[in-house]
Amino acid sequence: MSAGVWVFLGLVVVAIAILKGKSGGAPGAAKAPPENDVLNRYMQKDALAPELVKDCVLAAKALPIVDEKTSALFHDPVYDAKTDQFDPPCKESDFEGSIGRCWLTPDTVHEVFEVYADHEASFKLGLSRPRTACVIATGDHIDILLCPYSVNEPGLSVMRLSRVAEDRWHVYRYSCGQGAGGMAIAAGNMKIVLTSDSDVMDPPLKAVDVAQDPALWTQRNERLRSKWILSGHWRDAARLCTHKPQV
Repeated sequence: MSAGVWVFLGLVVVAIAILKGKSGGAPGAAKAPPENDVLNRYMQKDALAPELVKDCVLAAKALPIVDEKTSALFHDPVYDAKTDQFDPPCKESDFEGSIGRCWLTPDTVHEVFEVYADHEASFKLGLSRPRTACVIATGDHIDILLCPYSVNEPGLSVMRLSRVAEDRWHVYRYSCGQGAGGMAIAAGNMKIVLTSDSDVMDPPLKAVDVAQDPALWTQRNERLRSKWILSGHWRDAARLCTHKPQV
């Protein structure tokens, strides 16, 4: 080989050696955070999550008081992807009682925010990506939205929180956003109820998209409300409520 080629090869070897020295000898090593930094962020997450819960509880205490006997929040049917049918929240087994899974007190209202806070703290400290959970205040209630499956799959778990007294809250849990063709479990058996129009009643929506743009959620609810009330399934479910006068 000519002297020029040998000089060129020598420069390449020197350049590679310099690059390895800067990167610690392994590709990507410079980008990996020190172990103590990761542990520190996990400690910060454990400290941040309770603070986020406190902020959410303050928002819950600031909600207006709604009438549990007349409010549509309790007596208008909601489509639940788990059962693939409409149900009014007031038909839950513990709604008529003074205590139960759907009723919360100042000592228990924080519980509905804990999973959200854990996800949000992880996101804020760079321990998880993308953001998959959010809390949306919509006037007379708060919706806590979580991702029950993969971030790439449609579907949301919802906890709808409303305030019925100075020291009493109601939470309604349901699933939505899975779209047409979703399987539902009822009494231990698979079933499909609204297969022909479930895409209309429950169009697909990803939790990660709502977390990025909460307006998708509020706009979806407004749009679906106008469609639901025209559905025979919805009207049949509305008749199950014995609290509001039938029209």
